[in-house]
Amino acid sequence: MFRHLLLLLWAVPALALNICQYQAPTTNILRALAGFNYRYLEDPATPGPDINTGKFSLSGEWLVDSPLQGVGLSFQGEVSLYNLALASLFTQVSGTYRQYPFSDLAYFVFGGVEGLLDSRFVRPGVELRAGVGYGRFADVTPLVRALRIEEKLLQRGVLLAALRETTLLRLAQEIGRSQVYPSLSDLAAALAKIISTETQRALDPRSILLIEEVLQEAGLERYCGWTVQFGLGYALSRPQAGSLISFNLALQGA
Repeated sequence: MFRHLLLLLWAVPALALNICQYQAPTTNILRALAGFNYRYLEDPATPGPDINTGKFSLSGEWLVDSPLQGVGLSFQGEVSLYNLALASLFTQVSGTYRQYPFSDLAYFVFGGVEGLLDSRFVRPGVELRAGVGYGRFADVTPLVRALRIEEKLLQRGVLLAALRETTLLRLAQEIGRSQVYPSLSDLAAALAKIISTETQRALDPRSILLIEEVLQEAGLERYCGWTVQFGLGYALSRPQAGSLISFNLALQGA
């Protein structure tokens, strides 16, 4: 009973740990999504196909965040087909550069450009943008892996209680700088040493191998953060007639 009570008392600080409070030195988020559908229907009672249309869509996003600067690029496009021929084309591309005056604050100034190409219009759209905003993005995967290592070692009985928050953050810090280690085995050994410093007991080879397995485990990627920005836009080119000046408000999440 005493052991269970001790485990509970140690676990409470870990449960209170907010993974989104962890800040990686550099966050790099890359994701893409593609889709395709085609419909074909031919009624024998009528000549030729009755329905022969399709659509292909592609979108992507790249977000980079560091203490003093950030970059955001996004792309989306859609191609419509009719009778296996191009019916319409739509493409939108935007890029934003964020500059943080203070590394410990989330306020930033930004500049960017957005381009639009729509086959329904003769001219493309190009707009320059600038303004101010607030927010950051963070790759919290290192801390998630540290918590996963703790979970596995608790299940195996290597740990009798949850690790201290400071130890978890040290583990996450080392995982976040994994590129400085020659191999995952070296990183796993370094993490085992950090854990042993708290537990006052060396980890056995099986436990170190378990740590290495968690470092390679798929599906643990996690991201936190958002940005909200407000600014002015100036159109260098517009698909349709309209004002050259625009007001822009955007909210983006990780």
